[in-house]
Amino acid sequence: MKILQIIALLLALVAVGTAVYHIVETEPNRESLFKNRRGGAAMQTLWHSYESASDTQGIVIGISGLLGLLLGVIALIKRRGPIPIITVVLALGALGIVLATKTHLFS
Repeated sequence: MKILQIIALLLALVAVGTAVYHIVETEPNRESLFKNRRGGAAMQTLWHSYESASDTQGIVIGISGLLGLLLGVIALIKRRGPIPIITVVLALGALGIVLATKTHLFS
């Protein structure tokens, strides 16, 4: 059961790490290029690359966050402790970030 907790925690940490990078680096650059898209073909290509990276990061956050959440809940049911609780909280936080930025749920 310890291995399940570790796998769930690693998945949640991947989701949180990707979400933080998405919020700090990719999303501001994408927004800035979207506002200043009159720069020609090079700027358009750069904006498309940030848009693609943003979509890929959203998928990674969603999948790893959901898997981390599910495995964390299973580990929490099997054996209570701080690791499964931390895992569930981290996974929920990452899923909240991806819902806020990629689905326009809160806009």
